[in-house]
Amino acid sequence: MPRAKRPKLDAGRIHFRIQKTYEGIGQVRVNSHTKDPDLYHRMCIALDELYTMHDKWGWLRQLKRGDVSAPEIYELYKMQALHKAKSPSDLKKLDPDAYDWLDREVTLSEKTKQTYREQFRLLLREFPNRVVTDLPLILQSYKKSCTGKNKEMTKARTFNLARSAVMSYLSKAFNDQDDTWLAVKRVSPFPKNWRQRTPTHVTTKELLELLTKLTPKYRDVVWAVYTCGFRPSEYIGDWSPNADGCSLTIHGTKTAGSVRVCPMPYPPMRHKIHLRSFEQIMQRATNGEVQPYDLRRSFSRLLVSDEIGIPLWRVRAYMGHGAGIGDDFAMTLHYQKGKVTSDDLRKDSEKIRAFLDRQIASYKPPRTKMFKSEKMNAALEAKRKVHNAK
Repeated sequence: MPRAKRPKLDAGRIHFRIQKTYEGIGQVRVNSHTKDPDLYHRMCIALDELYTMHDKWGWLRQLKRGDVSAPEIYELYKMQALHKAKSPSDLKKLDPDAYDWLDREVTLSEKTKQTYREQFRLLLREFPNRVVTDLPLILQSYKKSCTGKNKEMTKARTFNLARSAVMSYLSKAFNDQDDTWLAVKRVSPFPKNWRQRTPTHVTTKELLELLTKLTPKYRDVVWAVYTCGFRPSEYIGDWSPNADGCSLTIHGTKTAGSVRVCPMPYPPMRHKIHLRSFEQIMQRATNGEVQPYDLRRSFSRLLVSDEIGIPLWRVRAYMGHGAGIGDDFAMTLHYQKGKVTSDDLRKDSEKIRAFLDRQIASYKPPRTKMFKSEKMNAALEAKRKVHNAK
């Protein structure tokens, strides 16, 4: 047991200074924040008792570093809360500590921070007023709530994102939560192919037929994604037509190559949408056969079709794909890669527009009932014409 020392006053202050040396920890010299000798001695006794419990040395190390104060340790000691945790971080409330970590973290992109913040919001909505060491149990319960009756009803991606957010939080925000991190890691994720579906490609004729089933707003959205190759998340992000009138700059965030210039056969219309609503509308219109991302896949196939025939290295640039080299074919594309010129963009834009114009001209839409909103707009337009005639 370390030998107790006489109380000393901090230089220029009226508080006693705690000065102790523990083998395996080192010298602890901290302010007691009290001028009461009795309280000072009780704090020293609490620290000595912590030293006798090897699994509580984390408290003493954090006291030495200044991460926690002596009065804070003593208050937890009086409430017998120290026996429930190995270090102060064990008792930190997830709300607001997880959000504070995201605000100050500099190694994550803004998009990742936004995703993690949403996952913590969902977790803490179901499990409020929890501390850091509760995370393994929280994830186990959350996985059960995400598991549906079958694969289609299982929220596999939602749980996997929440698990990634928790593991990143524990590894980056703390240096004493190895046991909690390992316990979280043992909560296995859902397989990545749990809900994987075969990619669907939409022909221009099928797309034109799909447009007749959508409202005017989502007709514009679908047409823009199909003709410009947006990722659905890029459509609601930062993009702008260029001054030449035949190209579009997309400031994507997924990879470095996502920031790109691509052909613009038609000026895309900008609408405020929610990605989840977009997905649900596409599911209803196609009976679940086509998802929003399939429109981007169809754009890729449109560019390499015989009627348009854009070289693969330019298609890769327009899609915003990275320059990874994983096989011989990718190596060939890498060697073919060059700089996309304004002339390339103009010619490719004209090719795409000419092909789509021919498809639109030859398309005969099926007779379908008008949407209620379209009927109202037609009626209002008729009233305006009558009013203007008067």
